[in-house]
This record gives sequence, structure tokens and C-alpha cells, in this order.
Amino acid sequence: MAVKTRHRATSDLQKEQRRDVILAAANDLIREVGFFDVSMSMISKRAGIAKGTIYIYFETKEEIFLCLTLDELRSWLTQLMTELSDINKPIRNDQFLEIVRRTLSERQSLYSLISLMHLVLEKNVSYKQALHFKRTLLSLMMDVSGLIEAALPYMIEGDGVKLLTQLHCLLLGWSQMTQVSPVMDQVLAEPDLKVFRFDLEEALFSSMSIMLAGLQAKSKLQPYE
Repeated sequence: MAVKTRHRATSDLQKEQRRDVILAAANDLIREVGFFDVSMSMISKRAGIAKGTIYIYFETKEEIFLCLTLDELRSWLTQLMTELSDINKPIRNDQFLEIVRRTLSERQSLYSLISLMHLVLEKNVSYKQALHFKRTLLSLMMDVSGLIEAALPYMIEGDGVKLLTQLHCLLLGWSQMTQVSPVMDQVLAEPDLKVFRFDLEEALFSSMSIMLAGLQAKSKLQPYE
């Protein structure tokens, strides 16, 4: 059981720690019950922080989860950047896909949050919050894009960001397609409806493989050996 926080955070460090506690509570809850069943009261109780105090840090539930999305994306892109920095370049498409697969492994929260990002989370935040989110995300993407371009020999300057954007679209689409309601899960268990059942990882990386092959063919370069 969470311990009720009694004292107001005064230092920058304490405020950052308080923010992290709130985000961790929200992350736990989205795993347990899903975004739409999470309330500010539930986050407050799980974090051990008064509900009124949460509003000092975040104006809406959507802002909490948008910040959590940014933290999850930062963690993933930082790991991806580290792994790409540590390899001998260039590499083949399948080697690149394996790195992406490994860095995305066990990031179920990221899949869930990306599926909500555009249609839900970005709809109920302020201009300032949305601008900060997009600019920070762009900065993270730029940090890793050069490493992607160095890793894949058919890439030219600017292709790394484009590839990350396309990957984002695939993550978004397949996350939404595979996160179905309990009722739909039962419906899709019918044998004649198996065409609508997808495994997230299999579908995502199959699509990515096709996408990379197309980009490579378009570059008119021979596959790297």
C-alpha cells in the first residue's frame, strides 16, 4: 500500500521525485486496468499523494500520460542509440531489425501509450505542453537518426528521421489493431474470423522488413553483404 505523502515538495529535486512517483503510479495503472478506466483519484491513491497536489504537477490525466509517453520514448530511443553506437557499421536490414526488436522488448507500456497518443492524449493538453512534447521528441529522433543512416548503407541524410516516423506509424497502427476489447477478443476467437487476429510483434516486424526492403530497392544499391 502506498504511504500518504504529508509534506509539500520544496526543492527542485523533491518536485522531480514527486513527479516521478505520479508517473510511476500512472504507468502501473495503465498496465493493470487500461487508460480509460484510470482516474486522477486512482493515480492519487496509488502514488500516495493528495489529489489536489497532483494538479500542481499535471493539469489533466492526458497530460500525465503524454509525459509518460515521452519518458517511455526517451528510454527506448536512448537504448536504441546506445546499441547502434556500439556496433560495427554498416549492417544488414535483418541485423537492424533485431536491434529494434531487442530495444522494444518488454515495452508493453510504450505500445499502449503510442496507440493513444494522437487520438486521445494530445487532445486534452495545452499548447505549451504539446509544443514541449513535440520539440523534445524531435530532438530525441534527431539524436538517433544519424546512427541509423550510418548503420544502413542505402540511407542518405534525412532518411533516419523519416524511418523513425514510419516506424512510429507502424507501432501506432499495429498497437491499435492488436489491443482489442474483451468482447472483441471473444469474437475473434471464432475460427472463421482468424484473418482479423494478429500477433503484435510478428505483424510489426514483418511490416518493418517489407518497408526496409522497399527503401533499399528504391535506393538502387545492392544489398549489403
